[in-house]
Amino acid sequence: MAARFETKRSKAGKEYHVIARAELERAPGFRATGGDKARAACPFHGGDNPQALEIDFAKGTAHC
Repeated sequence: MAARFETKRSKAGKEYHVIARAELERAPGFRATGGDKARAACPFHGGDNPQALEIDFAKGTAHC
C-alpha cells in the first residue's frame, strides 16, 4: 500500500510534501532513532532503503 500524501508548492515555488505522522510510521523499515527522530524508506520517491528518509517529528521535517 502506497503512502498517502499531498504535494504542495511554497510561495517561492519550491515543491514539498505533506504527510500524516501515522503514514510515516507505516513506511517500510520505519524505526525510531531516539527522541523525536526516525528513519524509514522514502514514501515520496519509492524504494526500499530503510535509511533513505530522515524524519524529525519535533521540527515537522523529513529529508530524503
